[in-house]
Amino acid sequence: MKNKINVLLIIIALLGFNGCTTLDEEPEGILSPTNFFKTESDFDAALIGITAPMWQAWSGYTFDWGMMAIPGGGADDVGSTADAFAPFERFNPDPNSGLVSGAWQIHYATIGNANALISSADNADGISEEKLGELVGQAKFWRAFAYFQLTQYFGEVPIITTENVGNADMVGQSPVADIYAIVVQDLKDAEDGLPDSFPERIKPTKWAAKSLLAKVYLTMSGWPLKDGSTKALAAAKAKEVMDDGPYSLEVDFKDLWLEANNLTNSEYIFFFKGVPGAWPLDFGSHFHHSTRHPKEGGWGNWHSEAAFFNKFPDSYRKDISFTTSWPDGTSFPADVSVPYVAKFRDGGAGVIAYEDTDLAGAPNTGTASYVHMRFADVLLIYAEAAGSTSEGVEALNKVRRRANSLDINTPDNSVDWPTVGPADFDTAVIEERAWELAFEDKRWFDLVRRELLVEVKGGEYPHINQNYGWLPKPATEVDQIDGLEQNTY
Repeated sequence: MKNKINVLLIIIALLGFNGCTTLDEEPEGILSPTNFFKTESDFDAALIGITAPMWQAWSGYTFDWGMMAIPGGGADDVGSTADAFAPFERFNPDPNSGLVSGAWQIHYATIGNANALISSADNADGISEEKLGELVGQAKFWRAFAYFQLTQYFGEVPIITTENVGNADMVGQSPVADIYAIVVQDLKDAEDGLPDSFPERIKPTKWAAKSLLAKVYLTMSGWPLKDGSTKALAAAKAKEVMDDGPYSLEVDFKDLWLEANNLTNSEYIFFFKGVPGAWPLDFGSHFHHSTRHPKEGGWGNWHSEAAFFNKFPDSYRKDISFTTSWPDGTSFPADVSVPYVAKFRDGGAGVIAYEDTDLAGAPNTGTASYVHMRFADVLLIYAEAAGSTSEGVEALNKVRRRANSLDINTPDNSVDWPTVGPADFDTAVIEERAWELAFEDKRWFDLVRRELLVEVKGGEYPHINQNYGWLPKPATEVDQIDGLEQNTY
């Protein structure tokens, strides 16, 4: 793994990208941060390298499309006809898969670059304490995010620091609780150092750190840690965002998915933003092509499942979430076997369909965003963590009202959960998360942490058990890292 980390750092230095920012010069000392990162421009360049691995040009392993399909494959909201994703669909993932190793490598590359910046803080020259806090806060935010992703995907993984990176192949794996301890501390530090806002909407803020920490606490309360004490912490942190943060639900659910609103809507908390460039080194988004049916110029290899569509409550939100008819008159279920995903169809500027060019591997990219977290998620985290209290019920009801194009602050008996919710309020919240956050890389992790995997997918795949909530670790890493043990099922 040591060699892989070093190679990735060099690639990132050359192809760095963070949202709408491009890297103009190579941060030459990225491999020896203790004697290079000193000026503000040095640190800014290093920040670009932190997020670059998670959004790379034409990669099946990053958040511009492939990373969404890996966890989605085993959930009940997403399906895929692509051969690469079929093993995830069938609960037979291959430890030799490039998608498995890619998910591992991009997050460790992010961690490695974050470590480099954090360890260089003492070398800062001419940077104010406030500015340095912002820089380190962003690095710690993304390091926390990467470790959170890794332990959700793989369970026990190596904790790589600047102190042990030199012998990374000897580190072994750490207990899940230890990994979460780092995630929590990094997010607390990020919360202290980050400002309320940045001029660049794409950068994580204090509120992003609070929101992610709320999600981390809620996840810790479920499988595998099952730490019941963290649920109250999740509610408290989500409440801070709800009461004092700058976010609100968009009035119209449709507006969330229009590319033109990515940087202005009131709901996005932290996200990636595509910026197409010259093929093949473009950094646009690709998942809108993947979710479009070939009838409208898409790849058509990432869609919903018919059973999920049939269970989805009829509502304005359902109409906006799915594509079920096409310009040539065909429709689901009459002519097409599965419904398609409508949320990501608007790729924005830069979209070029294959039929518009004879260039092999044409830049089917756009400027659309991949949203890691939005305000509706925070409301539902609070509802689940707070339970059927009046405030918990109201958080759920706001999401339900918006789904039906109603005023979110006006009670409506046609959609509202009763003020004093019955015992199945918790189930109602989990179901609402399925409908509201469908196709957004959330459903799989909800099924796993709530130990619903067998209940939801076991009828179709009777061989599975809860351990299938983790991917196999990459075979090459297990072979090369002493003490790294393969996940068993």
